[in-house]
Amino acid sequence: MKKVLANIRGVVVRGAGRGKHLGIPTMNINMQTPPELDHGIYVCRICVGDVWRTGVMHFGPVLMFEPQNITCEVHVFDFNEDVVGADVEVEAISFIRPIKKFDTVEALIDAIENDCRVARLYFHGK
Repeated sequence: MKKVLANIRGVVVRGAGRGKHLGIPTMNINMQTPPELDHGIYVCRICVGDVWRTGVMHFGPVLMFEPQNITCEVHVFDFNEDVVGADVEVEAISFIRPIKKFDTVEALIDAIENDCRVARLYFHGK
């Protein structure tokens, strides 16, 4: 596994629910200290309740919905529990792509699904 690009600690907070509505739920992380990390989409690992899981992380502004706020949102693979209030640690492992504004929600979903494929390949080589 490659070197960790950034380590982010924080608490899971309730978000607007857009990811869940789109079929790609995310954990919204209230960061203790935002990392010195380029805005973008990353392969990541996240520790929830002493268990490390894999996923993809969005770090930076959500250009389609909230371009003024810097956020850390993690879509955790094969995980669908409500962990609002949980302390978590996120490791950004590999840069996938820069953040961009999409013309349609469908284009955003396609991009996220591709990001997930890239991250799964990173971890499983399939």
